[in-house]
Order: sequence, then structure tokens, then C-alpha cells
Amino acid sequence: EGKRMMAYPNAGLPTLDFKTRRSVYPQGSQEMSKRVPDLFDAGAHIVGGCCGTGPEYIRAFKQVMESCS
Repeated sequence: EGKRMMAYPNAGLPTLDFKTRRSVYPQGSQEMSKRVPDLFDAGAHIVGGCCGTGPEYIRAFKQVMESCS
């Protein structure tokens, strides 16, 4: 009680692109942003992004959060 929960999901389970030797994450910003309400419903107070995400993901999350408030 009194503790805040944060959620920083990855953009899916990465695969390795052997040609470029880079990790490729399957979920785009729009796909991930559809799950933001679920994270808040599960008790998250702060939502961000971890591996495979970037500024465009956070912008998409913000748009969803603003439309829910």
C-alpha cells in the first residue's frame, strides 16, 4: 500500500537479423499503445517503454493516455 507501480514493456520478443546483426522488435508504436489502458487497469501509475521502443512509442502512449482522461 502506498507504493506506485511502473510499467516499461519491451516492443515484443526480439529476433536477430543475421544480416545486420541487430535485434528486431516486432511491435510497432501503434500496436503497443493499444495496450496502455490495460497497463493502467492493472495498476500502473507510470507507463514508459524499454527495449525496442523510442520517442515515437512514448508519443503514441501519451496520445492514448490523453484520450482516456
